[in-house]
Parts: sequence; structure tokens; C-alpha cells
Amino acid sequence: MERPGVARPAEGTGSVDPYEADPYEPDVVAEADDLGALPELCALPVGADLVAALTAVEVADTDDADLVDVAARWQDLISWATAMQSRATGEIARRRGWTTEHNAAAAEISARLHIPQTDANKLMARGTGLAEHPQVMNALHHATIDTTKADILLRAGNPLTTEERDQAITRYLPQAPDRTRRWLRDKMNQHATHLHGTTEVAKHATTRRAVFLDPADNSMAWITANLPATDAATVWDAIEQAAHALRRTPGTTRTLPQARADALVALTTGRIIAPPHPECAPDDPSTTPDTDNQSMPRITVPATGCTCGGCTCGGTTIRVITVKPQIRITIPATMLLGLDNTPGHLDGYGPIPAETAARIATDATWQRLLTDPTTGILTDYSTTTYQPGKILRQAVVARDQTCCFPQCDRPARHTDLDHIQPYDHQLNPTHQPPGTPGQTRATNLQPLCRGHHLAKTHHGWDVTRDPDTGTTTWIAPTGHAHTRPPTQTSPVPDHTDTDTDDTDITSLAEDVRQLLGRRAPNGRASTRSTSDANVAPGAAGAHRPDPGEPPF
Repeated sequence: MERPGVARPAEGTGSVDPYEADPYEPDVVAEADDLGALPELCALPVGADLVAALTAVEVADTDDADLVDVAARWQDLISWATAMQSRATGEIARRRGWTTEHNAAAAEISARLHIPQTDANKLMARGTGLAEHPQVMNALHHATIDTTKADILLRAGNPLTTEERDQAITRYLPQAPDRTRRWLRDKMNQHATHLHGTTEVAKHATTRRAVFLDPADNSMAWITANLPATDAATVWDAIEQAAHALRRTPGTTRTLPQARADALVALTTGRIIAPPHPECAPDDPSTTPDTDNQSMPRITVPATGCTCGGCTCGGTTIRVITVKPQIRITIPATMLLGLDNTPGHLDGYGPIPAETAARIATDATWQRLLTDPTTGILTDYSTTTYQPGKILRQAVVARDQTCCFPQCDRPARHTDLDHIQPYDHQLNPTHQPPGTPGQTRATNLQPLCRGHHLAKTHHGWDVTRDPDTGTTTWIAPTGHAHTRPPTQTSPVPDHTDTDTDDTDITSLAEDVRQLLGRRAPNGRASTRSTSDANVAPGAAGAHRPDPGEPPF
């Protein structure tokens, strides 16, 4: 990301060959003062000249905007150094092969670099992958992507062959710099699913499900679970709901992360575990909640006063929290109609097998979203009130899926909804020309995590959203410009090997209405059934300029 008017240099430019130069050669460092003014840092290619220039920077005498550039160029050098290191580790791996000699080489690297052997194996695997996919090596070497994104391109999407992975890299590498890591991982996995089917890949993956316990410092420990995505999403939502319920307990001082930890313990043991307080120790630690209703988890918490569960001090009464976990999946109507096998999109995770999505869809609460049939971008809706209604909120969350700040992956349903252009409370909507959309409309709303919401509101960030493309542009207080590409609501793969044309898409509308337009007892069309999962199929539909409350 650069400030407007500052371009990254073309690959391969510069006076020093980055593959040959010694970044610590005395003659090179001595020339640092001749490299020009600080703004020229953005024009230097990665390599010895850039190392020398950055080393010569006096950070105490540098303004904020230039310091951001200095940090960014050091990050570029980290990517460059990783690529150069990977050339060495990849060559070692090539010479030794995948034999006992490979393990011996990993042991040598581990000892020499003072790192665990598992990390040494990762370095060798990265080197091998970069040798097999030189376009990723080139991007990492020129700092177009960072090490994590390079690893995603090289490792995500099993069981892709080398040739298939090369096709996916060619497709997604150009978009990788501006996209989030989660987006890139989702696309690689989706590519593998498209080529290899879903059932077999998913079955193979579920054999690796496991739970691990690892010690941490100060009498703490980590519990890590590797679960099928839908199970993990359900477990997380149960924890999230219980945590928010615990936070509403009178007298509690728990932070949300602490409440999640307590909720996890409560849901697995049947009672709240809190730091012990000698003055309010429970008389009967075996007390458990009522378990007559086994259909959903239930935990007990104090209704008033003390924050530790099961406590009998102070006449505290016990109330029961019923947790009904939910998962949210976006499914294209074409898959529901049996026209393709496109994966669904699990909120907070990414693509899941079409078979899994279809199974959940048979018993689900439905929300119909109208999207552009070509781009998959959600059609705009608006209201004249300040607070968006529940349906509009759900539509924006489904559209963007994550916080809209560049590179932020926080799930949208755990964020605030922000008016991109601040809401004008003095504006009377009745005085506007007919057809004027409300200020609280989809194109003027975006999900932001609390930290980025505060940054936009109080710390000088400017944001604009292109109503046609959905791209948001962020201008930092230092003047740097960053873009956030739109999220495709309808999870249609990028493979365009389908015979469906615009006429076919238009003809789907009535089929979709028949599929979703079940009749409720009051005679109105209903899109609801009885599952705990909210499924949002991306149905094609025409844009309406100002329909008011969306007719879902």
C-alpha cells in the first residue's frame, strides 16, 4: 500500500542484483548517504541499496508518514530475506530428498538456527514449494506478498497437485496483496474442492479431528481443537452466546475473552468455574444445573451479586441460561436447484462442501438475499432511520462477512455497523426528492470491529465506498491510501465453465421463489423453518432503488 502518487518500483529494476548483492558489504553501506531523500525509499527495489538506505534513517527525526513507509520497507526486506533463505533451504531439501537424510538436514538447520526441528522442516518445505512455484518466489522476493500469504499459496488446498496448485496460484496471486489471508485460504480450498469434489476431501480431513492440551505459563493451559468446520462454528457460537449472557450477570467484571473461557468450562462441566474467593466459596461444588432439557446446553450463573457459579453466599439465587447455537451459511440458489455443486460459505470460516450445505438447508431458518447474478454483490437496500433494522443488518453482515478495514478478518457478526458517511440527524427525509435513498442503506453501511470503528470515528481515517463495485478506499491520517475489495456474497467459484447465461439466470427467479416461498399459516409467504442454522442463499434479483425494509 502506498500513498497516492508513490509507485512501487517495477520488478527487476535497480543498480544492484538482489540475488547477488551482499547487504552488509562495506562499500554498499558507505553509499547510503548518496541514495537521496527519504521519500525515495518507496522507489528503491528490495536489496542492498534499500538495506543501506533504511539503516541510515534517523527515526527520531522522521515524521509519522515517513516512519510508516520505513516500517513498510523493512517488512518488504523481511519478505525478500525469507525468499533468499528459502532458496538455501529448498536446495538442501532437493539434495537430501524426502528420506532419513531429510530429517538429518532438518536437524542441522535446527541446530544452526537455534529453532525447533518442526520449524526447520517448515523452512525446508517452504523452500521446496517456492522452487516448484517460481511465481510465488518472485512475489515474495519483490515483497508483493508476505511470508504468511506465500505459505497459504503453497500449502492450502490439499490435495492439489503441483500443476493444479500452479493454476490456482496464477488465478489468485494477482489479488493476494489487497485481499486478506482468510480470503486467500478460502479461494485455494475452494479451488481444490472444485477439482476434487467435496465428499472425499471432507471425509479425509475429518479423520484428523483431535483435541490437544498444552501447558502455558502461570498455572494456565491451552486447549486446541481441530474439528469439522460446521461443528467448530456451532461450538463457537454456543460459547459466544453463553459468554455474552455471563457478561450481563449483575456485578460481573469479566471481559469478553474471560467470559468465553468461563463459558467453555461451564458448557463442558455443567457449572461456572471462576477464580476462587475465600469469602464466597461454594458449599456444594458438585451442584449442577437442571438437565431435564437435553436438546441444548444449559449453564447456571448467579442472578445477582457474586460472579462465581454455584455460590450460596449472600442469598444469591440461580438462573439458567439456555444456549441455542446458530451457524450461518450462504448458499447459491443454483446449487439448491441442483444446477451445480458450488460449495456453501460458512460464516467465520469459508467454503464448505455442497453436500454439507444442502443437508443443513433441508432444516433451516432462511433469509433470502438478492445479489447481482454476475458479481455476487448484494443488491442495495435502505431505510430512513438511524438504526438499521434487523433484516438490513443481517444483509450487510452477509454481504461483507468480515470487518471492512484492510486486512482485518474479524467476522462481521461480531462487529459494529458504521455509517460510512456520518448520519446527519438534522436531515429531514420528508424534504428529500422522491426516490432519494435513506442514509442508513447498504451502500452506506459497513461492519467494523470496535478498534477500527474507533479509529475511523476518532483518529482521522477517511472512507469511501464505490456503490457500483463495492470497493472501499481508506485514507490514513498520514495520507496513505488503502483499498478493500468487495466480498462476493454469492459463493460462485471463479471457474466459468458453465453454460448458464443471462437468460438462464433470469429464468431461475421463479424457481427460487417457489423454492423459498413456503406458505405460513397466516397466508403470507414464509422463508422460515425450524433449524438452528441460518442459511442465506444468494438468489439473483433485480436492483430496487429504494424498497424500504427489504422484502426478504
